[in-house]
Amino acid sequence: MMKYRATPWLVVSHYVRKSLKKRYSQAESKEIMNNARKAYKNLLGRAEDIGYRSPMSSNLYMVLAFFSFHAGNRSLIKKDEMKKIIDEFYENRLIRRYLGMINLNKPWHFNAFRRGIHRHAEWIEKRRDVYPGNWDFDFNTRHVDGLSYRFTICPIARASVIFGSFQMI
Repeated sequence: MMKYRATPWLVVSHYVRKSLKKRYSQAESKEIMNNARKAYKNLLGRAEDIGYRSPMSSNLYMVLAFFSFHAGNRSLIKKDEMKKIIDEFYENRLIRRYLGMINLNKPWHFNAFRRGIHRHAEWIEKRRDVYPGNWDFDFNTRHVDGLSYRFTICPIARASVIFGSFQMI
């Protein structure tokens, strides 16, 4: 069970609400929002705990916030419709600006990303016995140019299979 955090829900719901207003009536939008809020709390209760302070936890919280709209409203929101809503979220100018703040083609940004991802991996490895379901990084050290890694454990993939939302990611 993961600890409740309102921020991911508030960020996602703010922008999803705008998409819902385009597609559904006011009564349906309100019902969808209420069902999604309950589903978010339910999904957090069912998700494997990866640590509230894990540097990668915000990724899982955001995904669960998106999943909650589909999980709480399967009869109203189909997967294809949810994909469109997620696309609209990422097409938002403010979200694009926030996500585009780092350019990995610039050496300074790339080195900061590399240090950060290694720092995240170290934090997780120190707490592997407490949070065994957390991400597991497999860094390819033979890769000369840039950075190469893969996840051998990914809580987002596991949650998407468990909650039946694998096609959305």
